[in-house]
Amino acid sequence: MPSRTLPTVLVLEHEPQVLRVLGDILARAGFTVLPASSGERALRLYEQHRSAVGLLVIDDLPPEIEQLARRHPGLKVLRLSGFAEGQFANDLPVLSKPFTPAALVEAVRSALSTPGALP
Repeated sequence: MPSRTLPTVLVLEHEPQVLRVLGDILARAGFTVLPASSGERALRLYEQHRSAVGLLVIDDLPPEIEQLARRHPGLKVLRLSGFAEGQFANDLPVLSKPFTPAALVEAVRSALSTPGALP
């Protein structure tokens, strides 16, 4: 039986250690991970790997990502947040911090399987 390739996940996180941990968790779950420590880097990576990226995981919403969303309205996004749910003006799926590795993987799978994008 051929193995199914999971979508690529672009992870934007400004803290290098957190970025590494998030990438490791998702890679162990079978995802290809593109790590970015800035909005500018995330934008460049997306443009280089656009056809493979299935989801953008972000901890904030820098201007570069808003620009990306305007140019690619179908881009799926999962937001990681330390704030209580409902504090964002958009309809992004949110995974509240702190979370377990299993919760991250489940949130990524859920975000990939449901319609949604940045407003």
